[in-house]
Parts: sequence; structure tokens; C-alpha cells
Amino acid sequence: MKPLKHSPLVRLVQRTRAIGEAAGLLPFLDAVPESPARFFRLDVDNDPYEPLLIAAWTPAVPLPAERYRLLVAHVGWTSRGLPVPDPELEIAITTNGEVPVSMRQTVPGGIRETRFLRQAPSDPAQVMLEPAAVHDAEELWLVWSKALQWQRWEQAAAQARPRLQTVLLLPDDEADERWLEMAVREAVPLLREDQARLLISALRRQGGADVQLLCCNQMDRLASALRSWGVSFRLAARKEEG
Repeated sequence: MKPLKHSPLVRLVQRTRAIGEAAGLLPFLDAVPESPARFFRLDVDNDPYEPLLIAAWTPAVPLPAERYRLLVAHVGWTSRGLPVPDPELEIAITTNGEVPVSMRQTVPGGIRETRFLRQAPSDPAQVMLEPAAVHDAEELWLVWSKALQWQRWEQAAAQARPRLQTVLLLPDDEADERWLEMAVREAVPLLREDQARLLISALRRQGGADVQLLCCNQMDRLASALRSWGVSFRLAARKEEG
């Protein structure tokens, strides 16, 4: 499996990183593999467009030479107030380049998912790209990267200069991991199941009551959602300014 060089995917990743840099948060994204929670998330609003989210985390089963997983998405909302991907692209950032993993798009009747990797016939432990799926998606990636530029997402991120705040979960004795995972996924729009599991597993890694939940610049929304589930939390004393 070889990363795509000089492709629409590379342009999209470069544009995504430029937005993170404009927000003053690119070092936090790049430091995900060494961070305590192994997770980063940035939400950017830019009316009248759908909100943009950028997330990075370390997957439980990384690809060969993978440093971290990157997700970029626009968040749409159904008439019932449920978040939907519009679209959402998951990318493996490896030491050799960028590799597309999967993409989700909201279509009439539901959500369509495209996977770009499959097991190699000669070695099930290895994966290889699906050339046809990648080819079909490249036009969207190119249009998306251009749209992020002319819709002025870098300027929106620079203007917001969001403050990253570390949220510490304070679970009570009766809260099990599955319940906490459900609460966090409900609280954070489009939080993937593996991301939530990674965050909640910090409970066992840390071996204490206070664990780093995530870094998020949308604290008002997160706080309201967590309180609705009866999950207590506090902000870390140290705040990183963008």
C-alpha cells in the first residue's frame, strides 16, 4: 500500500492543516501520538456554511507506519436535530504520506460509506488501496479542498482563535465504561465509536478518578450535553491559548 502523492487527497490534507495552523493549534494536532488522551478535536463555525470539524487520534489497530488518524468533516443536522456527516473523510497519516481509509456522505435515505482499503489477497495482515473507489472520490476531494479555501475557513479559524480546554471526567462509582461511552458520543457531534472508546479507556490507563476526556473548543455545547447525561466534569487548571 503506497500513499497517494501530489493528489487531491494531499491537497485536502494540506488545506486542513492550514486551517489548524490558522487557529494556532497545529502543534496540538501533530502531538496527538504523545498526548495523554491521544485525541484532538477542533470545531470551526463559518456561517452560512455547515460547521467544520477536524479530529485526530491514535487508532487501536494502526496501519503500517501510521502516526495517527485524521478526520475532516462538515456537520449537517437532520430535522430531528441529529448530526450527520456531510461529508466526512477518515485519513491515515503515515510516515510516508496520507492514505484514505473511509468516507461517509449523507444521501437520500441514509448515509453512504465508502471504504478505500481492503485486505491483500496474498497476505491478510496487509492492506491495499481500492483504486476504483479512490478514483471516484478524487473529484470530490479536489472540489472540497478548493471550497475550504474560497469559503475562507482559514480566516474563520484565525478569527476565532479557539482556546483548547482539557476536560476532566469525574465518573461516579456506578458509571460503567459503556454508559460513559454513550454519554460522550451523545455529547460530541460525530464522535466515532473508536474515538469514544479510546477516551473512556483512559479511565483504566490513568487508574484514578480524574481522566483527560478531550480537548474541545465548543465548551458550552459539550458542558450542556454532559450535564444532560448526569456526567460530572471539570476543566483542567491549565488552558492552552491558541
